[in-house]
Amino acid sequence: KAVRIQLSKNGKQITAFIPGDGGLKYIDEHDEVIVEGIGGAMGGAMGDIPGVRWKVNAVNGVSLESLIYGKAEKPIR
Repeated sequence: KAVRIQLSKNGKQITAFIPGDGGLKYIDEHDEVIVEGIGGAMGGAMGDIPGVRWKVNAVNGVSLESLIYGKAEKPIR
């Protein structure tokens, strides 16, 4: 799965991959997400998803991995 994100630093819209099984249900509209690059030095795309060079790392300051495994709850903003 992937989401469209608007960057706060320059207003650009990017597409980011959501890792993990069921990670999409923890991301709502207007949530603040932290993204990181994928692909190493060349900055290539993720697997068979062309053009997706970013992945979601955290949602509202909480790691997406800890949300998926139930170790943390998403704070209400």
